[in-house]
Amino acid sequence: MIGSPSPPPRQTIFAASYDGAMRRPGLTHLPLLAAVTLTACSGIQASTSLQARIDAAGLGGDVDLPAGIWIGEVTIRKPVTLHGAGREVTILSGRRPLSIGVRGVRVEGLTVRGAETAISVEPDASLVLRHARLESAGTGIAIAARASAVIEDTTAVCSAESKGAAAVRVEGQLQATGLDVSGPWRRGIDATSATVTLSGVTMRDAEAASIHAVDSTLHLSDVDLSTTHAGAAGVFAARCHLTGEKLKLSGGEEGFLLRDGDTRIDGLTATRISSSAFAAVGGTESVQHADLTGPFSEAAISALNGSSVSVSDVDVHAGGAVGLLAVNARVEASSMRVDGARCDRDGDFGHGFALEKSTGTFRDIQVTHAEGAAIYASDERSRGQVDGCVASEVAVGAMAVLEANLSLSRCDLKSTSIGALATGHARIVLSGGELHAPVGVMACVGSTIETGGGIVLTAPVPRQSCRDESLEKTWRRGSGAPHK
Repeated sequence: MIGSPSPPPRQTIFAASYDGAMRRPGLTHLPLLAAVTLTACSGIQASTSLQARIDAAGLGGDVDLPAGIWIGEVTIRKPVTLHGAGREVTILSGRRPLSIGVRGVRVEGLTVRGAETAISVEPDASLVLRHARLESAGTGIAIAARASAVIEDTTAVCSAESKGAAAVRVEGQLQATGLDVSGPWRRGIDATSATVTLSGVTMRDAEAASIHAVDSTLHLSDVDLSTTHAGAAGVFAARCHLTGEKLKLSGGEEGFLLRDGDTRIDGLTATRISSSAFAAVGGTESVQHADLTGPFSEAAISALNGSSVSVSDVDVHAGGAVGLLAVNARVEASSMRVDGARCDRDGDFGHGFALEKSTGTFRDIQVTHAEGAAIYASDERSRGQVDGCVASEVAVGAMAVLEANLSLSRCDLKSTSIGALATGHARIVLSGGELHAPVGVMACVGSTIETGGGIVLTAPVPRQSCRDESLEKTWRRGSGAPHK
């Protein structure tokens, strides 16, 4: 150890919560975020003495930082290791207390508390941060372009009063293991043109997004994201390449909100998300081995505006308005199960699977307790191919409206009103399945329903036709059986 601060008597330096700038004669006014009680072995030291220690250390040397509070700003421009006595007792505090300006720096065993940015990793520099704690009213750690950081066993916190901008802001490379982010940061990780690898990471209570990424590459494994803020997203990614496995999302408005990217998710659990667990606008995405629990006000999975989404082995519970919704998109679903699709507040939807101006391929799907249709398609540009569907306790087994086309084989549809309904010059083709319903099939307003070989109709009224155009609206809303 090179020197040590002199130990003052025991004293309490900060209040239990931040209520303004710290005011002490001769020291910069700093917002501080937590209570720190100094013992007889602790002290307050100006960072100039720490800077001198770092400057005096040899290349690759060790600099020991004893227990106490070190006030000011320090820059490391040689590859050294900075050892604190433990993040509970060694605190480096200032406006921007620690800057890393070279490759090969290691920092461990301390708390870094910054009024603006706790740690800055400058371009072309690198840092390994271990067993540390970051506190900031702005940014916990900022990693510049061409810089890199490895973070292990570290916490990043902000108080309800400070509401920091981001726990980690990265434009270079980040690899984090055992990172725990908590408090109302606006964003947990804010990545731009970055490469981010997260493993064993937990983030809680971000106000806007736990992970916000643009033009970046993300690799997520064993990541747990939760929030109590109604408008927050778990992951927002625009023009990103994203892979993920063993992911957990809880709370907020959106789970994944993706734009024009390439995403592969294998293993996802989502609960208490108000809008959609997975929503894609453009891009190519796939989700497999997922368990999604609503209710979702829009859809558990949404494919929108040019996106191509593939899902397999997915369970949707309390499915909200739609289990899987495609609008101007292409979807493929296999081994997907939807339970409890409900009409929204306007009485619309309540479908297991819905296509609007979209194409969909479905294989071995299941729908139970849907207030609308098990499978729904609308608009002449919609084409649905279904091979294997089991539906029970649904208002309508299969429904096509407004010139849409549905082709179904190996489907067992148990409906509370109509097995298959086509309205508005739409077309449904049935082969190799069973329809159990009060009305087997109904074709309205220039529509056709074709039944091929192997179809079994179990219905008091096997077939019915009508020309009442109001049926289109009635059944689009999934609001019960029509009346002649």
